[in-house]
Amino acid sequence: MQRKVNKYYFEETIRLLEDYNMLRINSDTLAMDVETMNDDVSISTSNTQSIVSFTNAIHSSTEDKALQRIMRGEMVVNSKKVIDTIDRCIEVLPELQRKVILNKYIKYKSWIEISFMLHTSESWCKKQRNKAVRAIALALYGDKIYE
Repeated sequence: MQRKVNKYYFEETIRLLEDYNMLRINSDTLAMDVETMNDDVSISTSNTQSIVSFTNAIHSSTEDKALQRIMRGEMVVNSKKVIDTIDRCIEVLPELQRKVILNKYIKYKSWIEISFMLHTSESWCKKQRNKAVRAIALALYGDKIYE
């Protein structure tokens, strides 16, 4: 018997799949921003003198840019980790589940289009989607997805 998946993790996984294409674009944009910031920081460090205080307060634009670069870098790593996990999960799904997920969330096909393409019913496609989403949720969140 299959264990029940917590609704929050199921819906969150669907949200990530629905946003997958935009997440990939955002991750690439963030990575380009970090590269630009790296160039800016290396240029500005040679031109800036900053005052260091005992309070760890930021007193220069160079420190501010370095902190922004670190935070953006962490965002890039986190978003790439999510995207890579989703990619690996989709790769190892059974073929029909993979086709359902790719067509529904990556290619934005309707349930009718998917069922027609796979020569099956919409309800069967939705059941396959549910199985695939459970597998992807488990990979993303671990066994805490179970109620």
